[in-house]
This record gives sequence, structure tokens and C-alpha cells, in this order.
Amino acid sequence: MPFGPIAGTGQQIIWPPDDERRVSVEGFESVMTAAVEVLLRIDPRLVVRTATLPGLALLKILSWDDAYPERGRDGYDFYFIMNSYMETANMDRLSTDAHDLVEEPIPPLQEIGARLLGRDMARISDTSAAAWVAGILFREQDEDGALRLVVDMMRAAGASAGADEVLTLLRAVEGGFSDIVKRT
Repeated sequence: MPFGPIAGTGQQIIWPPDDERRVSVEGFESVMTAAVEVLLRIDPRLVVRTATLPGLALLKILSWDDAYPERGRDGYDFYFIMNSYMETANMDRLSTDAHDLVEEPIPPLQEIGARLLGRDMARISDTSAAAWVAGILFREQDEDGALRLVVDMMRAAGASAGADEVLTLLRAVEGGFSDIVKRT
């Protein structure tokens, strides 16, 4: 997907030939900046820049919002990352940069992971992407709203998670995102 200067000020790619299909590339620059290098082959050397999990989560929530309801799969993917983030080599962080999340009473690990994911997403977001994501997270956890993201994530979770559980995790992501965005 092309991004950067080609997207112009609207951060959209317009697909030819009819120029009617518009796709937002908001957040792509942030994710690319935070990408990690992965060595795929030694000889000949092949290194590929790969999105981190917070970067992927950032793109998933932006894509879901940009093309709702066609991108329900992005809600599924976002839920999967959010629900399992603590298990993805983040346990050691409980004694370092996430120590404040394990104060009494200690929340469930999924909730701690979701809050940590929100923080990590905010850390890699540029100002524009941060504003868009903050708006999505605020709107989609409002119980007076349609809770469209919660509904799409519940479809992803199947019978294993109810609306309250999914909403709690989404609120934890929003809380973590706000922890960082408020500081900057």
C-alpha cells in the first residue's frame, strides 16, 4: 500500500481508474517508523521492516473505522491482539515500565495487557493518528452509543466473551492510550 507524500494532505490513496475508491493511510508513517527489522535470510541477506503488534493494532482500528462495516475482520484482529497482548513477551514489563498496572487490586492479565497495548499504540502514534484513534476509542466505549466495535469484537470472540468483558478490555486500551496522550 503506498503512503507518505503520495497520500497528500488528506492521508488517502485514491484508486484508479474511476478514482472513487478511497483508502485512508492514516497511521502508516507512524507504524513504519516504529517497525522492527526481521532477518528472513542470511545468504543472500534479506531484511524486512515489519510492523510491531502495537503498530498492527493501530492500523487495524484505523482501518476498521475507515471502512465500517466492510472491515469487520479488522475488529476481530484488534480483539485478538488486545486480548492476548500480555502473553506476547510482555510479562517482564510488569516489573519495569508497567509496574503501576499491578497495584491492588490487581486486574486480570488480559486487562493489564490491553492497557499496556493502549500505551504502546499511543507511543508510536503521530499527532494526527493519535487524535483519530483517541476519538474511535472514546466513541466506541460509550454505552449510549452503538458500540459497533464491541459488537464486531464479540463476533470475533464467539461465545467466549460477553459484551461486558469486551467493553472492559476496550476501556483498558483507551485508558492506556490516554495515559500517554495526556502526557505529551
